[in-house]
Amino acid sequence: MHKAFLLILLLLSSLTTLVSANELVLDLDQKVDAQVLPHSRYHVDTTGSLTLSNIKRLGDHEWEKFSGKQFGRGFMSSPLWIKTTLRTVGQTEREIVLQTHQVMDHMQLEVTTEGGATQYFKLGRGTAPGPHHLKGVSNLNHAVIHLQPDKRYSILLGIDSDNPVVGGFRVTDSNTLSQEVQKQTQWITTFLLLILLLSFYNFVIYLSTLNKAFLFHVCYVACITSYLLNDYGYLSNWLGIYDVFILQKLTAFSLVGAYLSIVYFFDTMNEVNAESVIISRINKLLISGGYLLLLLTFILPYEYVIRMLSAQVLIAVAAGIFNSIYREKHFGKSDQTHQRILRVLLITLAPSVTLYMLNRLGVIDVAWHNDFILFMSTFVEVVLVSLILFVAVRQSKDDFKKELFFNSVSNLPNGRALQSHFEESSAHSKQTLIQIWISGLDKLEVAFGSDVYKHFISEIKLQIQRRLQHNALLIPLADKQLGSFPLFHTDKNIFTLLCKSLDANTRHELQKQISQSIESIGRSHHKSLQFNLVIGAHDYIYDVNDFETVVKNSLLALSYGIKNNKKFKYYNPQIGFDEQKRVTLVNGFTESLNNNEFYLLWQPQYRTRDKKLSGVEVLTRWHHPQYGTISPEEFITTLEQSQRICDLSQWVIGEVFNQLPLLHEKHPGLEVSINLSPQDLMDDRLVHYIDSLSDQFAQYCEFVTLEITESLLIDDYSRVLSTIEDLKKRGFKISIDDFGSGYASFAYLQKLPANELKIDKSYTDLYREQTTYAILETIIELAKRLDMRIVVEGIEHQQQIDLFTNLGAERLQGWMLDKPMSLQSLMSKT
Repeated sequence: MHKAFLLILLLLSSLTTLVSANELVLDLDQKVDAQVLPHSRYHVDTTGSLTLSNIKRLGDHEWEKFSGKQFGRGFMSSPLWIKTTLRTVGQTEREIVLQTHQVMDHMQLEVTTEGGATQYFKLGRGTAPGPHHLKGVSNLNHAVIHLQPDKRYSILLGIDSDNPVVGGFRVTDSNTLSQEVQKQTQWITTFLLLILLLSFYNFVIYLSTLNKAFLFHVCYVACITSYLLNDYGYLSNWLGIYDVFILQKLTAFSLVGAYLSIVYFFDTMNEVNAESVIISRINKLLISGGYLLLLLTFILPYEYVIRMLSAQVLIAVAAGIFNSIYREKHFGKSDQTHQRILRVLLITLAPSVTLYMLNRLGVIDVAWHNDFILFMSTFVEVVLVSLILFVAVRQSKDDFKKELFFNSVSNLPNGRALQSHFEESSAHSKQTLIQIWISGLDKLEVAFGSDVYKHFISEIKLQIQRRLQHNALLIPLADKQLGSFPLFHTDKNIFTLLCKSLDANTRHELQKQISQSIESIGRSHHKSLQFNLVIGAHDYIYDVNDFETVVKNSLLALSYGIKNNKKFKYYNPQIGFDEQKRVTLVNGFTESLNNNEFYLLWQPQYRTRDKKLSGVEVLTRWHHPQYGTISPEEFITTLEQSQRICDLSQWVIGEVFNQLPLLHEKHPGLEVSINLSPQDLMDDRLVHYIDSLSDQFAQYCEFVTLEITESLLIDDYSRVLSTIEDLKKRGFKISIDDFGSGYASFAYLQKLPANELKIDKSYTDLYREQTTYAILETIIELAKRLDMRIVVEGIEHQQQIDLFTNLGAERLQGWMLDKPMSLQSLMSKT
């Protein structure tokens, strides 16, 4: 009898232990925070017919323990039911929170108290806030329930989500959840602020560089951030949207948008796409697939869109791998920027997406920092990719600067680099600009080919640098990107040196060193060719002389030396423009203006579309009674230096307006271009003078285009811009003259409200060079996108007409089409 009683007690104890293992015990006097799933069972409703009322009829054998297989690899379509039991102990009644994973929708929760009392709740995405939700909590995946001590509660959770993967089912204190939510909100706010700043930075870089990669990266980040905020319930809470259908469409739209943005991003980054038809077609197919999926987002159910997107992403990854292999194999090059960004995405997003999915599947602990790992990795990815893009743009700018500021044959700094150095110099002492002319180089290229010519040019560079590298008279360059040795290759046969002011001895020594450099090359190469050396020099002071004058005077000295067989010639007042002549012209300018010594010539501009006359540029000429016809290069510089140019500009404008009514009788709607000096746009009198003409000629302002040179923008941009805006308000069009001659051209395009670009003659003359052609093509395409008209000046050959017509220039001007002519000749044209 005693043994039987002990056996019964042992069985009861075992049964109690078994029951205890299937229920969660909560001590209401202590802090509560526990996972419910380990104490729960689940049932997959494959028929979709179960409800809260009939689910209770299932037998215990139809419920399974959680073991991992219920996750279905993340793609379950049948409703899922979970049941568990809570047993409370302690002395205090209190409220606790039941919280499920935060990415599910269509959840219903029933809590039944031992004795019959039942609490019913609706949870998850798409649920409107109710009294059972904590205030200030964005995600409505929880319910506050009231518990009493020493009670047993049956919990029944039904999930009819499109993907009912249960990553977590938790019971915790209200304060604990509120504190976690507060941390999350602070972190999300910080995240959004940083993402906004980085996106703004990317957008600003895009505006300044027009590199679309930055724009697509901003779109990608925006789509990913929108998806995350929607998935975690923030958008629903902020916008008051609780319709699951709308939220799912937003999720699908964000993900497809992110896919399209990243495909466009890599397509933009791949320079080989333009060279490879296969890679280009693959990228177009990927983009087309993205747009098709974007359209299907509004038609197909959410779960089908997500699965199609997953397949599309796998195809894109495979295509990316193929493109990389194909590019390396057929083109023998790999885009370093492209590779770096791929590594960043692989290192940051791949592990985080994996952890995120494991989190959703419940394989790893559902702590809030794990839940938000995609936010963290997205931020890291944005920072790293932005940094890589910035470095790439910087490298691209360096490459462009090298192409713009270096001679392609000798790799020495060119004339633009010399101008840049001169403008950035802060020296106050007297310096000397030396022009070195070597005859026979053009014959060398014709006789032996370009390779021998390039080799000879390289030898000249090396020999001059070797013999002069320790010469204390040379002035090192301040811009280290140009190198330190002050030797420039400014023309085919001309090299330029910068040095301190020379006396007779130092001049002789420098001439000797340069001569020895050239002679040593002549002795070792091509002895049958004779190389003659002539040096022209000009002393200048930076604060006193402008760059154009210094170069002009040194070239005049060089030209004089070549013509008169002088090996070394300094510029003096008798060479070129005589100083006495300059003073006479300046002092007599007003009288010359009143005596009608100035007159206008009109050079036609023709439309490429129909070869018809569409515009003219007015050119000012000066016939002086003492000096005869004076070239514009002479008198314009003189008038600018003497602050008289604004008076001449006003005279030209007045003459044009006086002639326009007559001109329009013969050529209705003909536009007239007038050149303005930099001083005009910084002179308040210009706008006042135009206003004084407005009563009589206001209707003609729209037919007048004012040409400004881009170099003037560097000095006082804000003042110039204000004047330009005043002129545009009065109906004038603005043209950027000599575009491409300055090193700030593209940077000012986005700031200057211009209607027209006039391509510099230096590009027109070099139209056969591949580099020049590429720059011209870029300039014209850029102008089209900015809705700016392109005018090309300096047309002297039929090939130029054909080239610029095919490139899309609207107007052409040059001696090949028509020379500058009198108004009478212009009126006689049909």
